[in-house]
Amino acid sequence: MTKILFFDWDGTLCSKRVSEEANFLRTQMFESSLDKKELIRLQHNNNNNHYALVQSYIASYLGVNEPSSSYVKSIQANVFCTHYIHSIAKKDLLFDVDELKQFKQKYDVKLVIVTSLWEGGIKLSLNKLGIKDVFDGIYGSPHDLSTTKQENLEKAISEVEGEPFLMSGDRGEDIDAGVACNLKTLFCNYGHGSVENTDFSIEEAEELLPMLEKIINH
Repeated sequence: MTKILFFDWDGTLCSKRVSEEANFLRTQMFESSLDKKELIRLQHNNNNNHYALVQSYIASYLGVNEPSSSYVKSIQANVFCTHYIHSIAKKDLLFDVDELKQFKQKYDVKLVIVTSLWEGGIKLSLNKLGIKDVFDGIYGSPHDLSTTKQENLEKAISEVEGEPFLMSGDRGEDIDAGVACNLKTLFCNYGHGSVENTDFSIEEAEELLPMLEKIINH
């Protein structure tokens, strides 16, 4: 049966530079006093703790008292993705497109993106780069970011035909979701977060395809 390889997007297959820039531009719009270095520091953790802070800035800017409401979260996601799509370029890809296509064909695997970001924004980003057809599925959160990484992964597993095999990502939530769904896990230690327990790990993006080959052939 065809194996399915699941990947986080931001910080795993795409440079974290894009989300750092988009997050900073979004926060500036809502009169935040945070400087870029502090915002990046908050962004580089396993639990997306900066989300609540950004929501508080948006709510204050709008003059509302419900920073965790669905409409504030929708603004948060849509403004971020507007800047994300504007900022992303082919130089931000952490993989060679042709090499990934060859890998996919050689091992007869399916490649599926599972993200905590707004699904529509990631699809638009991939369309902009002309690589959407490289992947067999893209699963993310709705406008209000109301689903977890695990829920998005579970949906992908239920809809993509094949043998769920591996989850790769750069945050604890990626690895935790993979474990909860009984997948092998690969931690990419060049992105946003850190983990203590994972089946496999790599330090540089250049190691991704060679490590995937080792795991498949193991």
